[in-house]
Amino acid sequence: MPIARIPVAILFLLFVFLQAGHPSPFEFGDISNEDLDLERYREKYPEDHAVMIGDIGECRFVYNNNTQRFQFEFQRTFRLMVLNESGGYLGDFSIPYYATDENSESVSRFRAHVYNPGGRRPDRDRVRQRDGYTEHVKGNWHELKFAFPNIKPGSVIEVRYTITSDFLRHLRDWQFQYEFPVEHSEFSLRLLSIFSYRMYYRGLIDLDESESWNVVENIRVNRSASVYGSAVDAGHLNVDIDATQYRWLAEDIPAFREEPFTDNIANYLALMNFEMVGEQWPDRPANDFTRTWQDVQQSLYQNKRFGGFLNHAMTEVNRFAQPAEESSGDEIMAYALETIRKHIRWNNRSHYLTSELPYVVLESGSGNAAEMNLLLLALLRRHDLDARPVLLSTVEGGHLSYDSPTLQFNYLLVAVNTQDDEYILLDATAPHFPPGYIPPRAINRKGRIITEESSEWIPLINPELPKTVKHYELTLEEDGSLTGTMEYAYHDYARHLLLGEIEYRDEEWVLDRTRQRVEAELESFELILPEADNESLVKKASIAVEPAQSQVPGEIYLDPLLFESLRENQFRRDERHYPIYFGQRSQTVITINLQFPESLSLDHIPEDYEVKWRNELLYTFSAEKIADNTLQISASTIISTPVVEASYYRQVKEFFDRIVNQNMEQLVFIQNQ
Repeated sequence: MPIARIPVAILFLLFVFLQAGHPSPFEFGDISNEDLDLERYREKYPEDHAVMIGDIGECRFVYNNNTQRFQFEFQRTFRLMVLNESGGYLGDFSIPYYATDENSESVSRFRAHVYNPGGRRPDRDRVRQRDGYTEHVKGNWHELKFAFPNIKPGSVIEVRYTITSDFLRHLRDWQFQYEFPVEHSEFSLRLLSIFSYRMYYRGLIDLDESESWNVVENIRVNRSASVYGSAVDAGHLNVDIDATQYRWLAEDIPAFREEPFTDNIANYLALMNFEMVGEQWPDRPANDFTRTWQDVQQSLYQNKRFGGFLNHAMTEVNRFAQPAEESSGDEIMAYALETIRKHIRWNNRSHYLTSELPYVVLESGSGNAAEMNLLLLALLRRHDLDARPVLLSTVEGGHLSYDSPTLQFNYLLVAVNTQDDEYILLDATAPHFPPGYIPPRAINRKGRIITEESSEWIPLINPELPKTVKHYELTLEEDGSLTGTMEYAYHDYARHLLLGEIEYRDEEWVLDRTRQRVEAELESFELILPEADNESLVKKASIAVEPAQSQVPGEIYLDPLLFESLRENQFRRDERHYPIYFGQRSQTVITINLQFPESLSLDHIPEDYEVKWRNELLYTFSAEKIADNTLQISASTIISTPVVEASYYRQVKEFFDRIVNQNMEQLVFIQNQ
């Protein structure tokens, strides 16, 4: 039938049906004992501690006639069931909201219920907004927190709330996937044509529906008139604004299983992300924020919390003592780092924008990452080095969208361009890190150098592998026990990491962490701190290892590397759909000199072997007698890449399987007759 002949009424009904989408999986506040059938859900999800029955979000823009500004309203409604004791933590619920000294998002219309099986109807505990309390998280982020009552296996929790916000750049992302399965997740956004957002979906599952259609939003604008100097009500005006209605739906979403060597699971959860790129008002020039990298440059350097701070900082750094005359570039970088660290301590706040003026930071002696490193940048430029800001997202902040302009940064480093047109990275927040080294939190793929004239991505990596050498001098007794000494030497970057931990924690915390890891009794434990830049940091201790139980009388079996043996492969699953994150490149060398009494004979030594994957993973093992009663054992592990993509997972799993299998082969000693 030609479409022109379809009756108008049928077209209208078809349109309504298409817009209605899937029915809601639950009615808020309406529940029966049948909905609390715990065994039904346990049978369906035997390995999970909870299930999200429905999660529905809506976001729209509204006009605030009091402030004469647009706001967004974000409403979320969800229902979930706790399946076992491990899901009890879901009773601690929080709503993040953004607040500055001048303004704050508001949380309203909060309602929550906890249902448990009852008599004719389920028992219900109501939670009201006044039952919550607020808590500062970090930066401008706060949380409204609740502790829901009577949470136990079989409890159903449902929550509804609305966030109203003037901060249009903080439009809420929508998370489809969690650490438990989700049966229904749906998000809709009504976006006015005035505002432009970059929307991108990331995740390892496919959405069931993704659609959009044009609509018209009617906005009521109150008008006023001035009569004898006073404002009086002059009625209102209804304004029609073109808009687009978006809708995304996913159903039967599997739980996300976190695995070892994962950087930030938020990078891989199914998520719809929004970033404001600009706004276009009628009869006004377009205001672009991140449509192009030139927009980003302009936005930053016109911002008083970035470009304005840097301009003031160029004057403030004149107060510092000057470096020695004829200092080299390397010497100036070392001087600048030492100077900033001497006058300012990092307040543990990661940001790419400043909060205070330079003189306030210097007088208080405390600053965030942007404040410290922009002052460092100014000091380096004052001494004629080509220093440039590097903006990035930390490991905790997650991955950026590297194929499009963005301002979703949360950290700032400094890069010095050398005469060879290479970059040396610096971070004033990290104590003891010399020029060229950055802390693990900043090693997150790529950062963006952004100057007033240009911008480019650069890799975030340290120039060399952190090297740790572990040496044991041990004596095997006739009963199979071991006594002796251990010495760990931390070189180069490994030394800087450990010095930073000592600065942040203390020496005793570092020693306790080693005690927990070593399966032996340690005594006379000490740290020997380096006195010069080229010296390593050393841990030393006396060590005693209990005898292993032997299945054969007169024979002693020993793991060649003792507790340093890789006994289990942490990569257990057959498949993995997201990258392996080692965090940083590394090299670990283990040597053991093992003396044994003349009453024992060495019956079996594992053969030397090497396990290699490409040029990125290497493991070697060797064992040989270096004297009649002395055995020398050595092993080395080199990880020369911070990230391995998921497509190589099986090869990496096989690499570690081979090491585990080889490590199972033991030394065998027999009693001499």
